[in-house]
Amino acid sequence: MGYALQAVIAGDEVLRAASREVPGSRVVPLGQGLSLLPMTDEVFDAVFARRVSPISQALRRLGARRSLGEDEFDAVGLSRHRDTSDWMSDGFQA
Repeated sequence: MGYALQAVIAGDEVLRAASREVPGSRVVPLGQGLSLLPMTDEVFDAVFARRVSPISQALRRLGARRSLGEDEFDAVGLSRHRDTSDWMSDGFQA
């Protein structure tokens, strides 16, 4: 039987303070002053959506603007393809 857990484990006070502004977060006390914060999809999105990728930063400097719920990478359409050859079929010949 396996064991699957996606969580952050830290000191109880640290996790309680860090999770106050994270929607959907729950701090679960463990033992010896440690607690566990299960990393649900909602928690992951709330934590990592705050970070701005270097690509999005560069696109922002070029003038890209994002909408609510997307980053600059998605806003300009770069998420359409993940390989150079796929982009070739979308373009026109110069």
